[in-house]
Amino acid sequence: MKINVKIIPIEKMPFTTQGYWFEDKDTINFLISEMSDWRYTVAILFHEIAEYFTCKNKGITTRTCDKFDELYESLYKKGEISRLKEPGDDRRCPYFKGHQLGNKFERIMIKELGASWKNYLRDCAEIIERLK
Repeated sequence: MKINVKIIPIEKMPFTTQGYWFEDKDTINFLISEMSDWRYTVAILFHEIAEYFTCKNKGITTRTCDKFDELYESLYKKGEISRLKEPGDDRRCPYFKGHQLGNKFERIMIKELGASWKNYLRDCAEIIERLK
């Protein structure tokens, strides 16, 4: 197993998200949005790692997750929901449990790295808002 981490502008993400994972043969790829503070980037990476391995353990594939994310993308485009509403917070989401665990890891990392949760959330929202 290989693990690849790439930090990219949010505009290059496949979905409206600040972190994304997918498998490619024997490599697990993590795409993380560029953030204003390196500690925020680390928090998102920990979130994605927790989410991925929770899904892998339950047999939930990237494709299954992507299909649900595609549903949310259509709702964003129609203006039916805010881009700040994350698919992983929807109880119908196949990766709901992994996302919730990832959220816990985010909070832990922000706290342990001495960053502000409030400022982190503001930065996340500002980056998502750039996609409009």
